[in-house]
Amino acid sequence: MEHKNLKILTSKEEIKTYLGNITDYMFQKYIKLGMPARYEDCRWLAHTDNIDEFFRIYTKVHMKNVPDPCPPVPDPCPPVPGPCPLHIVST
Repeated sequence: MEHKNLKILTSKEEIKTYLGNITDYMFQKYIKLGMPARYEDCRWLAHTDNIDEFFRIYTKVHMKNVPDPCPPVPDPCPPVPGPCPLHIVST
């Protein structure tokens, strides 16, 4: 019976799944930012401890000056026919 080390990820899909089912775009972004993974013999390899350490460091920053991803609603609401689409609340 073959024993698989659960801390060794042996494919891009395993790494993406370990990271919460991230997209290919985010995978490439993290690789470019230095996420510790190797591509050799036509497959990706990574150790979960190394990935965890990378994200401990990567997320240990102060994000005080990051802009809000959603722009503030202008006040007063811009003139548009009907109710302002920025203030409609779905029920």
